[in-house]
Amino acid sequence: LLAFRGNAEEALALNAEALSLSPTDPHDWLWLRSMSIAALRLGHPDEALTHAQNALTRRPDFFFLHLQAAVCRQKIGDHQAACTACKHGMEMNAHYSLAALKWGHPFVNDHELEDFVTTLRDAGWIG
Repeated sequence: LLAFRGNAEEALALNAEALSLSPTDPHDWLWLRSMSIAALRLGHPDEALTHAQNALTRRPDFFFLHLQAAVCRQKIGDHQAACTACKHGMEMNAHYSLAALKWGHPFVNDHELEDFVTTLRDAGWIG
């Protein structure tokens, strides 16, 4: 939640600490997703993509990780790869709505949510 509240640097540090304290945690992909969100908020899309890809290697079956990677790739400027990632995520859950995205991405600042949604839509999301 720190990443969504604007404490991105603290979120990165605490998530990295969580990963180091529990290196075999089966839910480590959640920490990596949080790190990806935090890195995006800090304006580091390359780092954010690394975290998103690491999360995806652990849980390729979670559609929203593909959408996270799509946002990262779109921010980097790799539109083709962003579209591919977005398409894959949408194939896994074609009915993912804006309301559901807002619930799962509780950004405190509306402009950050809007930026995330706009970037995802630029990659092809139709939610």
